[in-house]
Amino acid sequence: MNKRLVALAATGVVAVVAAYLVLPDRGGGSGCAPLEVNTSVETGKIEAIQALAKEYNASGRRAGEHCVEISVHATSSGRAKQALSEEWTTPVEGAPKPDVWLPTTSLWVELLVHEGKLDGMPTPLPSIAQSPLAIAMPEKMARAMGWPATQVSWREILKRSEEPTGWAQHGHPEWGRFGFGKDNPRKSSSGLAATVATYYAATGKSSDLRVADIDDKNVAAFVLGVEAGVHHYDDDATKFLRTLGQYDEAGKALTYVSAIPLEEQLIYEYNLGGYTGGRKPTEPLVALYPTDGTFMLDHPYVIMPELDQARKAGAADFLAYLLERQPLADKGFRLPSEDKAELKHEIPGMLKLIDQNSVRHTPSGAVIDRMLQAWDTMRKQADILFIIDVSGSMEETVPDGRQRMQVVQDVLIAGIDNLPPVHNVALWTFSDGINHVLPLRSVADTRQQLRNTITSLEPKGATALYRAVREGHRDMAARVSKDRITAVIVLTDGKNEDTLDNNLPRLLADIDSITLEAAGRPSVRVFSVAFSGDANFADMKQISERTRGRAYDATENDLNKIFVDVISNF
Repeated sequence: MNKRLVALAATGVVAVVAAYLVLPDRGGGSGCAPLEVNTSVETGKIEAIQALAKEYNASGRRAGEHCVEISVHATSSGRAKQALSEEWTTPVEGAPKPDVWLPTTSLWVELLVHEGKLDGMPTPLPSIAQSPLAIAMPEKMARAMGWPATQVSWREILKRSEEPTGWAQHGHPEWGRFGFGKDNPRKSSSGLAATVATYYAATGKSSDLRVADIDDKNVAAFVLGVEAGVHHYDDDATKFLRTLGQYDEAGKALTYVSAIPLEEQLIYEYNLGGYTGGRKPTEPLVALYPTDGTFMLDHPYVIMPELDQARKAGAADFLAYLLERQPLADKGFRLPSEDKAELKHEIPGMLKLIDQNSVRHTPSGAVIDRMLQAWDTMRKQADILFIIDVSGSMEETVPDGRQRMQVVQDVLIAGIDNLPPVHNVALWTFSDGINHVLPLRSVADTRQQLRNTITSLEPKGATALYRAVREGHRDMAARVSKDRITAVIVLTDGKNEDTLDNNLPRLLADIDSITLEAAGRPSVRVFSVAFSGDANFADMKQISERTRGRAYDATENDLNKIFVDVISNF
């Protein structure tokens, strides 16, 4: 792997979740300079860096005349990259700007260098661990496709996602279509690496990707085909895994998704129960390594160039301390070696040694940036129906003095503004009855009308929730297409109050019958947001899970973040 890129990778971090890890205040009486470390959000990596920092702080270790006291925060690499692009002037979900950044992959660093945000960094910068991109599949599904005797390719994933009979040709019609999940490459390391690997597969190259390759019409057609197989996107691979864990607990893991491009180490964490509440999943995942090329997530160690000499010396010493102990080797990561990528221990469902001939090189920041621009036009487009609760309870106020209705209006307008213009959106409201406010039209054509309409919504009446979900789901099922993501987003602050339609089992049965009518076609997913304690989240969760969607339990205080997560599915 190119040493310069390995080094650069260590400087790029993007954070989404901000899990704060409490360690001693580095400046408080120790006489040592404070050093802020920000790590990506793999659970095993967080635990290892947290424990090592605590051990280091207690060791009394010095780098010549200097010492540092380390604090650790964790944020997803995509979010961190965004914050660094914007200079990270204020805390991001509680995390201050790092002195040392430990992102998942140097791809983010290359983007920052391309943007002129990480100038003057010494190269190479070291890797503290490796983890290849793999295609994660439930073991039963992988075996049905011939694993472990055979691996898969990106081209085979494309072929499988296009087959209308899905798993029926493998003797399992109960598994439905071949469902391909993928993260948003602008937000997720796994999603970004999968996009890079797809371009490599399309070109047949193993290195030296150029902007002209990205613009080649045959390459674009291949990538477009892969994206067309995506059922929905997400902004964080860990969210995919948590949802899969919920389906596993309900005995439905094999109906949620067939394949997800993931950092290999996340598969290890999932199988240990890291995303299923400590319970090992009934349907474990295995790692398949695409024969037409994968990508190594290199976990670089990035010392920010603006640090003073004391902090730079301390940061370098902490790196040496980390490499001496290799704490990530026992967390499902591979050893940081340029010659081979080997697991310390045998792990079921994973190859102990990766064939380096299959590992693709890190492209330049200019090429990665062009990939992302192209992805914005080739990402699978969506037809989305928003169903908004406008019942009388929406008049109630929240702690900041606004009505619930005003909170939802602000969140909706911000969400609509972030939707790609090529998506189609419709708007319904419900209280005692259902009002088809705006028909399905492109965001580009209707954005201002959507804003105006949302601003004019007024609360009144009761909550005909079940009826609204049933009719919305049926309406969108009639429009479903394999070429587009089709979804319903329901926002409600209350439970169903429709005395004429108050039977949840009947609603679920109706959803099932609609799905059966659409057999052989993609399903319509329902994403629901319950944003008050008055809402029956348990009901919404059942409804969403029945459609392989996701339910979000929000309060007024975090509704904006929740809705950003919802929009990230498209």
